[in-house]
Amino acid sequence: MKKVLVLGAYGLLGCSLSSYLEGLGFLVFKHGRSSEAEISIDFTKIRSLKDFLNKESVDVVINLVASTNVDLCEEDYRYTYEANVEHIYAIVEGLKFMGNEHPHLIQISTDQVYGNIGPHYEKCTEALNRYAVSKLIGENIASQVNATILRTNFFGRSKCYNRLSFSDWIFNALTDQKEINVFDDILISSLHISTLCQAIATVIDQKIPGIFNLGCLDGGSKADFSLRFGHGLGFDCKNLLVTSSDSVKLLAKRPKDMRMNSLAFQRQFSFPLPTFDSQIELAIKEYLNAKLR
Repeated sequence: MKKVLVLGAYGLLGCSLSSYLEGLGFLVFKHGRSSEAEISIDFTKIRSLKDFLNKESVDVVINLVASTNVDLCEEDYRYTYEANVEHIYAIVEGLKFMGNEHPHLIQISTDQVYGNIGPHYEKCTEALNRYAVSKLIGENIASQVNATILRTNFFGRSKCYNRLSFSDWIFNALTDQKEINVFDDILISSLHISTLCQAIATVIDQKIPGIFNLGCLDGGSKADFSLRFGHGLGFDCKNLLVTSSDSVKLLAKRPKDMRMNSLAFQRQFSFPLPTFDSQIELAIKEYLNAKLR
């Protein structure tokens, strides 16, 4: 039985991933900052992490801990550095302390490290905001040990009571008939969260190190996603206001094209990548099934 330590197990991805891995028969140690978490040890203390990993014979450490609030990261770089750089530095130092036989590290990064026109290859990064800078620094630190770094983004129903996904936000706006802006100039190749969990499970099995894009074979705009998702659920979508991101003032500059070329991941892990259409269909079925319960 593989043993996996999930850091950030109570966040948006962590809740779904932990449940999925347990369903596959993995022994999952769920770590969180709250005292109510299954494991709340301060793993920024190097010896604490080393002792835990040795005691439990952990095979893989998955780091999901990060600040993803782009505007907050732009406003408070000290906070950003602590969350996205110092945390992974402490983890990596703990793994180094164990020597060459340390557990494999899976570091979740972001598609926000890209700018210009996609689809982007792994080497073509361009950080446009402090959040992206901090994630790239975190990647460099993680690369100092045996690690798989996944640049990704996702949607799907949240299993985390206090965190909403992009699709949750759209669904709630449609349900409440609340007017929101959906951008036709922000391009993504995001996966459904269930597909991302499957891909991470594949990484756990194969442990191939490196930096990999992990997204759809193609992509579309956030407006495309929102309208197709809404219409698929039977909404008229009149409250979804299609507009350019330039019409909204945001503190941090955002990349407009985050589509990724993920063929390196597909090739290295023999993991067939889906189309953007198929991932939207997964989301539609998921939300429709939830409404019927």
